[in-house]
Amino acid sequence: MKHILFLLILSVNFCFGQSIYNWDNSHSNLKGFEYKNHFDLKGNIKEVLITKIETFYNRKDSSFITYTDAEKILFNKKGYLTHEYFLNKNKDYFLWEYNEYKNDTLLIYKKERSHYKTSPPTDKIHLKEEKYTYNKNNHLLTKYIRSSYQEKFFINERNTYNEQGLLIKSEFLNNHVTINNYGVCLGDGFSLNDMTHSFVYGHNIVQEKAVFDKNFRKKETQIKNDLDDYSSYYIPYHNHKFISDRNNNTIQINMDYLRIGDDYKSSIVFYKYDSKNRVLESLWKTKKGNISGSFYEYEEVNDTLKRKMKGYIQTKYGMKTLLKTLSSITEYNTDGSFKVTDYSTSQINEIEHYNKYKDLIQTTDRYNNILSETKYTYDSNQNWTQKIVFENGKITENIIRKIEYY
Repeated sequence: MKHILFLLILSVNFCFGQSIYNWDNSHSNLKGFEYKNHFDLKGNIKEVLITKIETFYNRKDSSFITYTDAEKILFNKKGYLTHEYFLNKNKDYFLWEYNEYKNDTLLIYKKERSHYKTSPPTDKIHLKEEKYTYNKNNHLLTKYIRSSYQEKFFINERNTYNEQGLLIKSEFLNNHVTINNYGVCLGDGFSLNDMTHSFVYGHNIVQEKAVFDKNFRKKETQIKNDLDDYSSYYIPYHNHKFISDRNNNTIQINMDYLRIGDDYKSSIVFYKYDSKNRVLESLWKTKKGNISGSFYEYEEVNDTLKRKMKGYIQTKYGMKTLLKTLSSITEYNTDGSFKVTDYSTSQINEIEHYNKYKDLIQTTDRYNNILSETKYTYDSNQNWTQKIVFENGKITENIIRKIEYY
Protein backbone atom coordinates (compact mmCIF):
# COMPACT_ATOMS: atom_id res chain seq x y z
CA MET A 1 0.00 0.00 0.00
CA LYS A 2 2.91 2.26 0.62
CA HIS A 3 5.08 3.50 -2.18
CA ILE A 4 8.39 5.32 -2.23
CA LEU A 5 9.48 7.92 -4.73
CA PHE A 6 12.26 6.42 -6.78
CA LEU A 7 15.33 8.63 -7.18
CA LEU A 8 18.70 7.91 -8.71
CA ILE A 9 20.06 6.05 -5.69
CA LEU A 10 22.91 3.61 -5.30
CA SER A 11 22.40 1.10 -2.52
CA VAL A 12 25.17 -1.14 -1.20
CA ASN A 13 22.58 -3.77 -0.40
CA PHE A 14 21.64 -3.93 -4.06
CA CYS A 15 25.25 -4.52 -5.07
CA PHE A 16 25.66 -7.40 -2.67
CA GLY A 17 22.23 -8.82 -3.43
CA GLN A 18 23.37 -10.72 -6.50
CA SER A 19 25.74 -12.80 -4.38
CA ILE A 20 23.13 -14.96 -2.73
CA TYR A 21 19.57 -14.04 -3.71
CA ASN A 22 18.20 -16.10 -6.55
CA TRP A 23 15.69 -13.74 -8.12
CA ASP A 24 15.00 -16.27 -10.87
CA ASN A 25 13.48 -18.59 -8.27
CA SER A 26 10.93 -16.13 -6.95
CA HIS A 27 8.36 -18.94 -6.77
CA SER A 28 10.14 -20.23 -3.64
CA ASN A 29 9.75 -16.94 -1.75
CA LEU A 30 6.57 -17.90 0.10
CA LYS A 31 7.39 -16.81 3.65
CA GLY A 32 8.86 -13.38 3.10
CA PHE A 33 12.21 -11.74 2.60
CA GLU A 34 13.66 -12.96 5.91
CA TYR A 35 13.00 -16.65 5.22
CA LYS A 36 15.68 -18.98 3.82
CA ASN A 37 13.60 -19.72 0.71
CA HIS A 38 14.11 -16.14 -0.42
CA PHE A 39 17.80 -17.01 -0.70
CA ASP A 40 16.95 -20.31 -2.41
CA LEU A 41 18.51 -22.38 0.37
CA LYS A 42 17.56 -25.92 1.35
CA GLY A 43 18.03 -27.78 4.62
CA ASN A 44 18.51 -26.58 8.20
CA ILE A 45 20.76 -23.61 7.40
CA LYS A 46 22.82 -21.99 10.16
CA GLU A 47 25.25 -19.73 8.29
CA VAL A 48 26.09 -18.76 4.73
CA LEU A 49 29.44 -17.13 4.06
CA ILE A 50 30.23 -15.58 0.70
CA THR A 51 34.00 -15.89 0.43
CA LYS A 52 34.53 -14.61 -3.11
CA ILE A 53 32.66 -12.64 -5.74
CA GLU A 54 34.49 -12.01 -8.99
CA THR A 55 32.89 -10.01 -11.79
CA PHE A 56 34.65 -10.12 -15.16
CA TYR A 57 34.15 -7.34 -17.69
CA ASN A 58 35.07 -8.54 -21.16
CA ARG A 59 35.70 -5.80 -23.71
CA LYS A 60 37.32 -5.74 -27.11
CA ASP A 61 40.24 -3.66 -25.88
CA SER A 62 40.64 -5.04 -22.34
CA SER A 63 39.38 -7.43 -19.69
CA PHE A 64 39.44 -6.77 -15.95
CA ILE A 65 38.09 -8.22 -12.70
CA THR A 66 36.27 -6.55 -9.81
CA TYR A 67 35.97 -8.06 -6.33
CA THR A 68 33.11 -7.61 -3.89
CA ASP A 69 33.65 -7.83 -0.15
CA ALA A 70 32.46 -10.91 1.69
CA GLU A 71 28.97 -11.33 3.11
CA LYS A 72 27.77 -13.45 6.03
CA ILE A 73 24.17 -14.36 6.88
CA LEU A 74 22.92 -16.21 9.96
CA PHE A 75 19.59 -18.03 10.29
CA ASN A 76 17.68 -19.40 13.29
CA LYS A 77 16.52 -23.02 13.45
CA LYS A 78 13.19 -22.15 11.80
CA GLY A 79 14.98 -20.76 8.76
CA TYR A 80 14.59 -17.02 9.39
CA LEU A 81 17.40 -14.49 8.97
CA THR A 82 18.74 -13.12 12.27
CA HIS A 83 22.00 -11.37 11.28
CA GLU A 84 23.49 -10.11 8.04
CA TYR A 85 27.08 -8.87 7.96
CA PHE A 86 29.41 -7.31 5.41
CA LEU A 87 33.16 -6.74 5.46
CA ASN A 88 34.34 -3.17 5.77
CA LYS A 89 37.56 -1.65 4.42
CA ASN A 90 39.44 -2.88 7.51
CA LYS A 91 38.29 -6.44 6.82
CA ASP A 92 36.08 -6.42 9.89
CA TYR A 93 32.48 -7.60 9.76
CA PHE A 94 29.87 -4.96 10.50
CA LEU A 95 26.21 -5.68 11.18
CA TRP A 96 23.91 -4.66 8.33
CA GLU A 97 20.63 -6.20 9.47
CA TYR A 98 19.38 -7.72 12.72
CA ASN A 99 16.01 -9.43 13.38
CA GLU A 100 14.28 -10.78 16.50
CA TYR A 101 11.38 -13.23 16.36
CA LYS A 102 8.63 -14.59 18.58
CA ASN A 103 8.86 -18.39 18.60
CA ASP A 104 11.54 -18.03 15.91
CA THR A 105 8.88 -17.20 13.29
CA LEU A 106 7.02 -13.92 14.03
CA LEU A 107 9.14 -10.84 13.44
CA ILE A 108 8.96 -8.58 16.51
CA TYR A 109 12.00 -6.31 16.03
CA LYS A 110 14.11 -5.32 13.04
CA LYS A 111 17.12 -3.04 12.70
CA GLU A 112 18.92 -2.30 9.48
CA ARG A 113 21.49 0.12 8.19
CA SER A 114 20.84 2.31 5.19
CA HIS A 115 23.86 3.39 3.20
CA TYR A 116 22.71 5.57 0.35
CA LYS A 117 24.78 8.15 -1.45
CA THR A 118 23.56 11.59 -0.52
CA SER A 119 24.15 15.12 -1.73
CA PRO A 120 26.13 16.54 -0.08
CA PRO A 121 27.99 13.33 0.92
CA THR A 122 27.88 12.29 4.57
CA ASP A 123 29.49 9.50 6.59
CA LYS A 124 26.59 9.36 9.04
CA ILE A 125 25.27 5.85 9.62
CA HIS A 126 21.55 5.82 8.98
CA LEU A 127 19.52 3.30 10.98
CA LYS A 128 15.94 2.18 10.64
CA GLU A 129 14.16 0.19 13.35
CA GLU A 130 10.79 -1.56 13.35
CA LYS A 131 8.72 -3.12 16.15
CA TYR A 132 5.72 -5.42 15.73
CA THR A 133 2.95 -6.53 18.12
CA TYR A 134 0.51 -9.43 17.66
CA ASN A 135 -2.74 -10.67 19.20
CA LYS A 136 -3.25 -14.09 20.81
CA ASN A 137 -3.85 -15.60 17.36
CA ASN A 138 -0.47 -14.27 16.18
CA HIS A 139 -2.13 -11.79 13.82
CA LEU A 140 -0.33 -8.48 13.34
CA LEU A 141 -1.77 -5.67 15.48
CA THR A 142 0.67 -2.77 15.16
CA LYS A 143 3.87 -1.86 13.42
CA TYR A 144 6.10 0.93 14.81
CA ILE A 145 9.02 2.63 13.06
CA ARG A 146 11.93 4.78 14.13
CA SER A 147 14.87 5.99 12.07
CA SER A 148 17.88 8.20 12.72
CA TYR A 149 15.51 11.15 12.33
CA GLN A 150 13.30 10.25 15.31
CA GLU A 151 14.00 9.77 19.02
CA LYS A 152 10.89 7.68 19.67
CA PHE A 153 9.01 4.99 17.77
CA PHE A 154 5.84 6.08 15.99
CA ILE A 155 2.94 4.01 14.70
CA ASN A 156 2.97 3.09 11.01
CA GLU A 157 0.40 0.30 10.69
CA ARG A 158 -2.53 -0.86 12.81
CA ASN A 159 -4.96 -3.77 12.26
CA THR A 160 -8.30 -4.60 13.90
CA TYR A 161 -9.99 -8.04 13.89
CA ASN A 162 -13.48 -9.29 14.77
CA GLU A 163 -14.34 -12.09 17.19
CA GLN A 164 -13.87 -14.67 14.46
CA GLY A 165 -10.32 -13.45 13.86
CA LEU A 166 -11.12 -11.84 10.49
CA LEU A 167 -9.43 -8.56 9.57
CA ILE A 168 -12.03 -5.77 9.62
CA LYS A 169 -9.80 -2.68 9.48
CA SER A 170 -6.24 -2.02 8.36
CA GLU A 171 -4.69 1.43 8.78
CA PHE A 172 -1.44 2.75 7.26
CA LEU A 173 -0.40 5.82 9.21
CA ASN A 174 2.30 8.52 9.32
CA ASN A 175 3.36 7.77 5.76
CA HIS A 176 4.49 11.37 5.37
CA VAL A 177 7.25 11.08 7.99
CA THR A 178 10.87 11.05 6.79
CA ILE A 179 12.49 7.70 7.58
CA ASN A 180 15.17 7.61 4.86
CA ASN A 181 18.05 9.95 4.26
CA TYR A 182 17.40 10.50 0.58
CA GLY A 183 14.08 12.33 0.58
CA VAL A 184 10.86 13.27 2.30
CA CYS A 185 7.67 11.30 1.62
CA LEU A 186 5.28 14.07 0.65
CA GLY A 187 1.75 12.96 -0.15
CA ASP A 188 0.71 13.07 -3.77
CA GLY A 189 -3.01 12.62 -3.09
CA PHE A 190 -2.81 8.98 -4.05
CA SER A 191 -0.05 6.57 -3.09
CA LEU A 192 1.76 8.22 -0.19
CA ASN A 193 -1.22 9.37 1.79
CA ASP A 194 -2.29 7.78 5.06
CA MET A 195 -4.90 5.12 4.34
CA THR A 196 -7.41 2.93 6.09
CA HIS A 197 -9.13 -0.17 4.70
CA SER A 198 -12.36 -1.52 6.21
CA PHE A 199 -13.81 -4.99 5.51
CA VAL A 200 -17.38 -6.27 5.89
CA TYR A 201 -18.08 -9.99 5.50
CA GLY A 202 -21.24 -11.73 4.29
CA HIS A 203 -22.18 -15.01 2.64
CA ASN A 204 -19.60 -15.42 -0.13
CA ILE A 205 -19.12 -11.63 -0.07
CA VAL A 206 -16.39 -9.40 1.31
CA GLN A 207 -16.79 -5.65 0.95
CA GLU A 208 -13.73 -3.41 1.27
CA LYS A 209 -13.80 0.37 1.62
CA ALA A 210 -10.55 2.31 1.38
CA VAL A 211 -10.23 5.94 2.38
CA PHE A 212 -7.26 8.29 2.55
CA ASP A 213 -6.13 11.50 4.18
CA LYS A 214 -6.27 14.59 1.97
CA ASN A 215 -4.72 17.17 4.29
CA PHE A 216 -1.39 15.96 5.63
CA ARG A 217 0.68 17.97 3.14
CA LYS A 218 0.15 20.85 5.58
CA LYS A 219 1.54 18.82 8.47
CA GLU A 220 4.23 16.83 6.68
CA THR A 221 6.65 16.80 9.64
CA GLN A 222 4.09 16.05 12.33
CA ILE A 223 4.07 12.56 13.83
CA LYS A 224 0.80 11.29 15.25
CA ASN A 225 1.45 8.94 18.16
CA ASP A 226 -2.03 9.02 19.67
CA LEU A 227 -3.77 5.87 18.46
CA ASP A 228 -7.15 7.61 18.76
CA ASP A 229 -6.04 10.61 16.73
CA TYR A 230 -7.22 9.27 13.39
CA SER A 231 -11.00 9.34 13.84
CA SER A 232 -12.05 11.97 11.28
CA TYR A 233 -8.88 11.98 9.26
CA TYR A 234 -9.99 10.56 5.90
CA ILE A 235 -12.22 11.00 2.88
CA PRO A 236 -13.64 8.13 0.74
CA TYR A 237 -11.37 6.74 -1.93
CA HIS A 238 -12.59 3.43 -3.31
CA ASN A 239 -15.08 0.66 -2.64
CA HIS A 240 -14.54 -3.01 -3.55
CA LYS A 241 -16.95 -5.91 -3.23
CA PHE A 242 -15.51 -9.42 -3.49
CA ILE A 243 -18.14 -11.97 -4.55
CA SER A 244 -17.14 -15.63 -4.48
CA ASP A 245 -19.15 -18.27 -6.33
CA ARG A 246 -17.57 -21.60 -5.47
CA ASN A 247 -20.03 -23.52 -7.64
CA ASN A 248 -18.55 -21.94 -10.76
CA ASN A 249 -15.04 -21.48 -9.30
CA THR A 250 -15.16 -17.74 -9.92
CA ILE A 251 -14.50 -14.61 -7.88
CA GLN A 252 -16.02 -11.30 -8.88
CA ILE A 253 -14.80 -7.93 -7.59
CA ASN A 254 -16.98 -4.86 -8.10
CA MET A 255 -14.76 -1.78 -7.94
CA ASP A 256 -15.89 1.83 -7.53
CA TYR A 257 -13.29 4.62 -7.59
CA LEU A 258 -13.67 8.31 -6.92
CA ARG A 259 -10.46 9.77 -8.31
CA ILE A 260 -9.55 8.05 -11.59
CA GLY A 261 -10.76 8.18 -15.20
CA ASP A 262 -14.46 7.81 -15.94
CA ASP A 263 -13.95 4.53 -17.81
CA TYR A 264 -12.43 2.94 -14.71
CA LYS A 265 -14.62 4.67 -12.13
CA SER A 266 -16.93 1.66 -11.95
CA SER A 267 -15.44 -1.63 -13.14
CA ILE A 268 -15.54 -5.36 -12.45
CA VAL A 269 -12.70 -7.86 -12.10
CA PHE A 270 -13.34 -11.58 -12.64
CA TYR A 271 -11.12 -14.47 -11.55
CA LYS A 272 -11.88 -17.95 -12.85
CA TYR A 273 -10.30 -21.12 -11.41
CA ASP A 274 -10.13 -24.77 -12.41
CA SER A 275 -10.95 -27.73 -10.16
CA LYS A 276 -7.41 -27.62 -8.70
CA ASN A 277 -7.81 -23.96 -7.70
CA ARG A 278 -5.44 -22.77 -10.42
CA VAL A 279 -6.20 -19.46 -12.13
CA LEU A 280 -7.63 -19.82 -15.63
CA GLU A 281 -8.55 -16.20 -16.31
CA SER A 282 -8.28 -12.81 -14.63
CA LEU A 283 -10.28 -10.17 -16.49
CA TRP A 284 -10.87 -6.46 -15.87
CA LYS A 285 -14.06 -5.08 -17.44
CA THR A 286 -14.48 -1.30 -17.42
CA LYS A 287 -17.63 0.81 -17.45
CA LYS A 288 -17.40 1.20 -21.25
CA GLY A 289 -17.05 -2.53 -21.78
CA ASN A 290 -13.32 -2.66 -22.47
CA ILE A 291 -11.76 -5.90 -21.25
CA SER A 292 -8.15 -6.73 -20.44
CA GLY A 293 -6.43 -9.40 -18.39
CA SER A 294 -4.53 -12.69 -18.43
CA PHE A 295 -5.24 -16.30 -19.29
CA TYR A 296 -3.61 -19.58 -18.25
CA GLU A 297 -3.81 -23.06 -19.77
CA TYR A 298 -2.54 -26.29 -18.22
CA GLU A 299 -1.68 -29.60 -19.87
CA GLU A 300 -1.33 -32.74 -17.75
CA VAL A 301 -0.32 -36.35 -18.34
CA ASN A 302 -1.46 -38.87 -15.72
CA ASP A 303 -2.44 -36.00 -13.42
CA THR A 304 1.07 -34.50 -13.65
CA LEU A 305 1.56 -30.98 -14.98
CA LYS A 306 3.61 -31.05 -18.18
CA ARG A 307 2.93 -27.66 -19.76
CA LYS A 308 1.63 -24.27 -18.68
CA MET A 309 0.78 -21.45 -21.07
CA LYS A 310 0.29 -17.83 -20.07
CA GLY A 311 -0.87 -14.88 -22.09
CA TYR A 312 -2.81 -11.65 -22.27
CA ILE A 313 -6.44 -10.97 -23.11
CA GLN A 314 -7.79 -7.71 -24.44
CA THR A 315 -10.48 -6.18 -26.60
CA LYS A 316 -9.23 -4.24 -29.58
CA TYR A 317 -10.51 -0.68 -29.62
CA GLY A 318 -14.01 -0.55 -31.11
CA MET A 319 -14.40 -4.35 -31.12
CA LYS A 320 -16.09 -6.78 -28.75
CA THR A 321 -14.01 -9.83 -29.73
CA LEU A 322 -11.50 -10.97 -27.10
CA LEU A 323 -7.98 -11.28 -28.49
CA LYS A 324 -5.49 -13.66 -26.85
CA THR A 325 -1.73 -13.11 -27.06
CA LEU A 326 0.70 -15.78 -25.86
CA SER A 327 3.43 -14.49 -23.51
CA SER A 328 5.14 -17.64 -22.17
CA ILE A 329 5.15 -21.44 -22.17
CA THR A 330 6.63 -23.49 -19.33
CA GLU A 331 7.43 -27.15 -20.02
CA TYR A 332 8.11 -29.50 -17.08
CA ASN A 333 10.24 -32.67 -17.08
CA THR A 334 9.87 -35.69 -14.83
CA ASP A 335 13.18 -34.99 -13.02
CA GLY A 336 12.01 -31.52 -11.88
CA SER A 337 13.82 -29.51 -14.53
CA PHE A 338 11.84 -27.20 -16.79
CA LYS A 339 12.07 -24.79 -19.71
CA VAL A 340 10.46 -21.35 -20.02
CA THR A 341 9.92 -19.82 -23.45
CA ASP A 342 9.01 -16.12 -23.53
CA TYR A 343 7.22 -14.57 -26.50
CA SER A 344 6.97 -11.03 -27.83
CA THR A 345 4.51 -10.24 -30.63
CA SER A 346 4.08 -13.99 -31.25
CA GLN A 347 7.83 -14.46 -31.75
CA ILE A 348 10.18 -16.29 -29.37
CA ASN A 349 12.16 -13.67 -27.48
CA GLU A 350 13.98 -15.68 -24.80
CA ILE A 351 14.40 -19.30 -23.69
CA GLU A 352 15.40 -20.25 -20.14
CA HIS A 353 16.44 -23.71 -18.93
CA TYR A 354 16.33 -24.69 -15.24
CA ASN A 355 17.89 -27.82 -13.76
CA LYS A 356 16.22 -30.24 -11.32
CA TYR A 357 17.27 -28.00 -8.41
CA LYS A 358 15.29 -25.11 -9.97
CA ASP A 359 18.50 -23.17 -10.72
CA LEU A 360 18.82 -21.27 -14.00
CA ILE A 361 21.47 -22.96 -16.15
CA GLN A 362 21.00 -21.42 -19.60
CA THR A 363 19.38 -18.36 -21.18
CA THR A 364 19.11 -17.75 -24.89
CA ASP A 365 18.37 -14.10 -25.64
CA ARG A 366 17.38 -14.05 -29.29
CA TYR A 367 16.76 -10.31 -29.40
CA ASN A 368 20.31 -9.41 -28.25
CA ASN A 369 21.94 -12.61 -29.58
CA ILE A 370 23.35 -13.57 -26.16
CA LEU A 371 23.80 -17.06 -24.79
CA SER A 372 24.27 -17.17 -21.01
CA GLU A 373 25.26 -20.39 -19.25
CA THR A 374 25.71 -21.07 -15.54
CA LYS A 375 27.62 -23.94 -13.97
CA TYR A 376 27.12 -24.95 -10.33
CA THR A 377 28.92 -27.03 -7.75
CA TYR A 378 26.54 -28.46 -5.10
CA ASP A 379 26.91 -29.81 -1.58
CA SER A 380 25.06 -32.83 -0.18
CA ASN A 381 21.98 -30.68 0.60
CA GLN A 382 21.60 -29.54 -3.01
CA ASN A 383 22.78 -26.00 -2.24
CA TRP A 384 25.34 -24.60 -4.63
CA THR A 385 28.77 -23.71 -3.26
CA GLN A 386 30.17 -22.28 -6.48
CA LYS A 387 28.42 -20.50 -9.32
CA ILE A 388 30.18 -19.58 -12.57
CA VAL A 389 28.38 -17.56 -15.25
CA PHE A 390 29.43 -17.42 -18.91
CA GLU A 391 28.20 -15.05 -21.59
CA ASN A 392 28.78 -16.15 -25.19
CA GLY A 393 31.52 -18.45 -23.92
CA LYS A 394 33.36 -15.88 -21.76
CA ILE A 395 33.24 -15.95 -17.96
CA THR A 396 31.40 -12.98 -16.40
CA GLU A 397 30.92 -14.01 -12.76
CA ASN A 398 32.40 -16.40 -10.20
CA ILE A 399 30.86 -16.75 -6.72
CA ILE A 400 32.08 -19.07 -3.96
CA ARG A 401 30.23 -19.59 -0.69
CA LYS A 402 30.48 -21.80 2.41
CA ILE A 403 27.34 -23.15 4.06
CA GLU A 404 27.06 -24.38 7.65
CA TYR A 405 24.11 -26.41 8.93
CA TYR A 406 22.58 -27.00 12.37
